Amino acid sequence: MAEYAGDFGGSRAGHAPKYFQGGVGLGRIFWGTSSWNYEGWEGLVYRDVSAYGKHFTRDSIREYVQHEQFDCVGIDRFFYGPPSERVLATLRSRLPVGFPAIIKSPRELTYPVGLDGEGKPLSVGFQSASFLNPSWFRRDFGEPFRRYLPSNVGAFVLQFPPHIDTWLDAQQFYGALDHFLGDLSGTYPVAIEIRKREWLTSEYFAILAAHRTAHVFQVWTDMPLPHQVIEAFPESLETAPFLVCRALVRPAFRYKDAVDAFYPYRELRDPRPEIRNSIFHLFSSARSLNVPVYTTVNNRLEGCAPLTVSEMRSEWEWREDAAPSCE
Repeated sequence: MAEYAGDFGGSRAGHAPKYFQGGVGLGRIFWGTSSWNYEGWEGLVYRDVSAYGKHFTRDSIREYVQHEQFDCVGIDRFFYGPPSERVLATLRSRLPVGFPAIIKSPRELTYPVGLDGEGKPLSVGFQSASFLNPSWFRRDFGEPFRRYLPSNVGAFVLQFPPHIDTWLDAQQFYGALDHFLGDLSGTYPVAIEIRKREWLTSEYFAILAAHRTAHVFQVWTDMPLPHQVIEAFPESLETAPFLVCRALVRPAFRYKDAVDAFYPYRELRDPRPEIRNSIFHLFSSARSLNVPVYTTVNNRLEGCAPLTVSEMRSEWEWREDAAPSCE
């Protein structure tokens, strides 16, 4: 398990931020899932779901973090709004010190227009005051995590909607992103997930590199696979001292269709060797750069995230053992 300095503030040794204390964790692959509260994982991750009663979501993470396959966790729930201090205090009591979390930031930060009570975008003319607002991020998200979970933040993920070009063009987005990241000045470990493939450009990666911010290598309906991004933009690997991979749903497959096909997520339904190999390509690149990779897998990728992690982890370890020694 990686050890942290107890503060993810912006002190650096070379290009390594303080949250990687003394280089611990460099070159390591961290494995986890996108969220943890799935009753279908009984017998795979959880011994007895019924024993948790109404507190399954709150308390089951204690069992998750003890599972031998997992050494990080994706927390997606805060996409729908920042956590209260009570929620953060509960998480602090359940996460081991230094157990990394990949935390999805609130959508208020990533939608250029305001959202109604159901989270749907309002009219084009209703501009959001919180969109890429560094003060809002610090006050409502970054600083609360600094106070409660300073050793557990692997990365804050900002996920932008695929239809973002409804409200602004690429240059406007790049400008807003550059200002946001520049104002944060490397204080927080941030990773950017965009779902507009045309906006993956050299200019985008240059902005990330200027502010030591990671790009999220994702597996998602309408985006290129990780190896395709690396081949088109080799610089994508070196924008930050860590990498993030979120394997969500296979290309050309809609999220809702995956839910319908795979629920209740107890078995592998659609293993995808080409996707696994693409992620392994990312791992190989990370190994050569000696940077850590936080990898979270979603149930909607192949049907059951814990089983995908188990198989991929075994295969990757086998590949590592079979690789020629450099000595």
